[in-house]
Amino acid sequence: MEARNVGQDGGYPVEEATLFVYCDKCGSFDIKVKVAARKWIWIVTALLIVAFLVRVDKSWILLCGVGSLIALAVLPWKDLLFSYKCRKCGNERIADENVLNYQPYDKSIVDVPTE
Repeated sequence: MEARNVGQDGGYPVEEATLFVYCDKCGSFDIKVKVAARKWIWIVTALLIVAFLVRVDKSWILLCGVGSLIALAVLPWKDLLFSYKCRKCGNERIADENVLNYQPYDKSIVDVPTE
């Protein structure tokens, strides 16, 4: 929806793009970002298992630490943790593509403040 030039890198222009998420059902841009309860359960369970393993045997600290660093670097956390919900119609099935074929850079269709 929005792009601006933020400088150059090695002679090539660098642009910053602002992407908007909208509801596939009603077309509203009034979207709430949330972490689903089942995902919180997985996170808490994993942390409890790590805490238990570290408490039983201190050598797990190194293994869990290295595993955590690898997971932070490799896994797409945004896609794993976050989900979206439309505040207007309650739809939670929101695709990553432009399924309603909105025109790029047309901010007249945005129904929320762009800030």
